[in-house]
Amino acid sequence: MDLRDIFGKVLERKLNLSAKGGGKERKVEVIVLANSGYSTSQELFLLKHEAFRYSPDLIIWSYVLNDPAHPVFHNANGELGRYYFKPAFHTANYVSRKLFEINEQRKAANCGEEYHALLHCVYWGQIASNIREIGNISEKQGVPIIFLIHPILEEDSSFDNYSLAPVHTKLGAAAVDAGLPVLDLLKAYRSHNPWDLTLTSEHGFDPWHPNEEGHRIAADALVKFISEGNYLH
Repeated sequence: MDLRDIFGKVLERKLNLSAKGGGKERKVEVIVLANSGYSTSQELFLLKHEAFRYSPDLIIWSYVLNDPAHPVFHNANGELGRYYFKPAFHTANYVSRKLFEINEQRKAANCGEEYHALLHCVYWGQIASNIREIGNISEKQGVPIIFLIHPILEEDSSFDNYSLAPVHTKLGAAAVDAGLPVLDLLKAYRSHNPWDLTLTSEHGFDPWHPNEEGHRIAADALVKFISEGNYLH
């Protein structure tokens, strides 16, 4: 997919069009700091050490339900992660991985088998802590951070019977408690078929990456949310 079609750049164009149409002398620039496969811990590093170098008026925290995954032990970064991760001692890394897996299995005993729900069951304490940290950074810096929740595209289901809705509700409540405005894209996606929104490839159905239409829907929802919340003056 062309990078010009990702929702951040579509949002930029739409916000500038709306400003021009409304007679506002405002130029919006959207800087995308997203990195493929990054987990929340890595995204927090970017927020703390890079995002505010650009003096942002607004930040959008794009949350996908695989974000709590460990960047190495869950292989969240795929080949990219394996390329950059070079353990100093392979034996120590092997032991650490096994201990991680044993601890996860112990905690996951009552969490069910669905991957995304399991992540939010096993690691909820850390997830809630990370969301509070995002809220604290937003308050300290005086910059609003919109907590944007992306649905998983379920291959054999529709959004009317979306199995992960309770996870969205829990995340939204945690973000509100942290003082963050929340936009859940589940409502915007609900009238669409997941097959019409997925970025399919030679590997088949992709549950995490929407196609151009999915990005457009996300951008439209954000334009409306930002306008109604008067986040850009």
